[in-house]
Amino acid sequence: MADAKVEIEGLPKLLNYLRTEVPEKLAKQVLRDGLEAGAEVVASAAEAMCPVGSGALKADIVVKLCLNLQNVKGSEALIGPGYDRSALTIKGTRVRKGHTVGVVDTTESPGVYGYFVEEGHKGPGRGVSKDPEYRAKRRAHEAIVKEFGNGDTPPHPWMRPAWEMSKAEAFEVMIATIRAGLQELGFDK
Repeated sequence: MADAKVEIEGLPKLLNYLRTEVPEKLAKQVLRDGLEAGAEVVASAAEAMCPVGSGALKADIVVKLCLNLQNVKGSEALIGPGYDRSALTIKGTRVRKGHTVGVVDTTESPGVYGYFVEEGHKGPGRGVSKDPEYRAKRRAHEAIVKEFGNGDTPPHPWMRPAWEMSKAEAFEVMIATIRAGLQELGFDK
């Protein structure tokens, strides 16, 4: 999905306060609650803007938090389609570093194809090759495309617009949640 980096004014001061004044366990919980609350706002917007075919992509939008109290830039919320790797089927095996490992089939997971919905894509095997045999197959394919139509899928942006639409509200919710958490703990300066 689209990468977006945002700096919040006053966040370094807030995190320094959390590091020095509030016990670490409580500070992490307050920061986690605030980051999660803001991320859920963006996730809700993404669910609302997600193109729906089967509904599986919309159902698989997840929020994953990565906290780092020591480094301001190290805390982040990852928002987008995800999937449970343990629920995927094994489609074969491969030897990696002397060990045989299972190769999972991720093609059926909505967490995999969310990028292609956002960015658009060409049909399978539509890359460029200098192999003469491939080029002959390509020419035959192009003849089919001329007769029956193109296999290109246009982009349907939904994550970027969801982010743009909801980021201001997400920051407000995050700051309000952190402020409320600190007040609840009695650290309201």
